[in-house]
Amino acid sequence: MLIESILKGKEFKLYELLQIPMSLVTSVFINIFDQYLNIVPDTLEQKLLVLFFAIVVTGIGAATMVNMKLVPNPADALAATIGDKLGKGMGIGKNVFDVTCFCTSGIIGLVFTRHIIGLGIGTVLAVIFTGRVIAVYNYFLKHPMQNLAGITTEL
Repeated sequence: MLIESILKGKEFKLYELLQIPMSLVTSVFINIFDQYLNIVPDTLEQKLLVLFFAIVVTGIGAATMVNMKLVPNPADALAATIGDKLGKGMGIGKNVFDVTCFCTSGIIGLVFTRHIIGLGIGTVLAVIFTGRVIAVYNYFLKHPMQNLAGITTEL
């Protein structure tokens, strides 16, 4: 949120601090779903299918929270802010944010363990495609859904 507030400057509103408790609520739900949705695919094809659905659901969820002006989790808010500042939209913002996190994680792993840890093909696919899902979703649905919700949009 610090980076988001720096990027937004005076545009950062006090209510955006609600992202802090929202991140805690999100963490609780992640833990609950992780405990009770014990999905452990066996084959590579099954793993890729689960990853595909996870990327799609994550992208749609992030875009919907931001588009509907609900309190997003801090990472999604930062991705939207990056996209806005670049003039490219949340999809590109998510890609820039994810690539930055991916590279930072790789560097930290190399510095402290002398090899890359925790970055596999699933991470690479998520980094590439979550932002693309957001971009496609927003291209077709952002303005119609905001209009239906009575949220004014700038065209």
